[in-house]
Amino acid sequence: MKHTVRKLRLADRSYNVRTGSLFDLGAKAADTGLKGKVLILSHPRVMRLHGKPLLEGLKRYFDATICEIPEGEKSKSETGLSAVYNACQRGRLEKNDTIVCFGGGVVGDLGGYAAANWSRGINVVQVPTTVVSQVDSSIGGKTGIDWKSIKNRIGAFKQPRLVFMDISTLSTLSERQFNNGMAEVIKYGLLSEKVWRLLYERESIAARGPPVLEKIVWECANLKCDIVEQDEFDTKGLRAKLNLGHTIGHAIEGASGFRLLHGEAVSLGLVAAAKLSMERLGFDIGRYAALLRLLRHFNLPTSLKDVDKKEVMKIMLSDKKVEGGKLRFVLVERIGKVTFPHVVSEKEVRKVLDRYPTLT
Repeated sequence: MKHTVRKLRLADRSYNVRTGSLFDLGAKAADTGLKGKVLILSHPRVMRLHGKPLLEGLKRYFDATICEIPEGEKSKSETGLSAVYNACQRGRLEKNDTIVCFGGGVVGDLGGYAAANWSRGINVVQVPTTVVSQVDSSIGGKTGIDWKSIKNRIGAFKQPRLVFMDISTLSTLSERQFNNGMAEVIKYGLLSEKVWRLLYERESIAARGPPVLEKIVWECANLKCDIVEQDEFDTKGLRAKLNLGHTIGHAIEGASGFRLLHGEAVSLGLVAAAKLSMERLGFDIGRYAALLRLLRHFNLPTSLKDVDKKEVMKIMLSDKKVEGGKLRFVLVERIGKVTFPHVVSEKEVRKVLDRYPTLT
């Protein structure tokens, strides 16, 4: 695997986003000036499959302990957060110590938020092992937990000292988890013509062919870095574009009781956003059809089933992008050009939700 590095430039909070072999994480983390103790936050399955080289590499430079949490969105909660704090206390983590988030988006969000708060802030290193976390959630410092079915309602910005990804970890994902991440990649395809063109190789991507998979993961990660550099704290409307498909998607995810994975809910959100974009902005119907084909190729849902639409609306009205009680959406003008904000009425959203079975 070709090892690649990109500096994400944020003044005194700058850090490297890089690919490499897990064994090398310890050396690369030490190169950033980190030292002392590390707490590895992960899932039992991830540690079983990939933990040995990571642990061996870290122990060459750090005093390492492990905290394992159950897989699934329900760990991204006050209960999960308390478990991490208990592990920090047992490990006697101090101000200059580090939490290493080794897993997917749940681990990264939870561990990052714990690091933002423990001792009023300790270091965090992100080591993403899923498609979602490698292309998106590990980069940019957004951390948090869910609250009462509302995604990421409690959170903080906490930039990592390093993002280190080993693309080979994607080979052990289940088909459902891999496809879950592809929803975020397809989102990036709507944001970027280059990523959209890479998605023409969907057969090779689905087969997890290393060259094309490495290329598309790195391209998405680079795009995320570009946007974060311009709008770190999500105040200029640029970073909000990364929420394409997420306004409805997050609400569907919560209304399903997190039975749907994040990417599966985002898939439905992308369908709705594209439909609204056709009606509002004249988004091309041929591109809309191509979007549906891509989502279906990765076995992602394109019609809403077994989810209470009233609950979806209720959760959506608590979305972070709501201002003055008004829903604000990211919409697509064309491939490579998305715009925000678009105020969409509750009536329009209900119409889209009611038409989900016939959207396709």
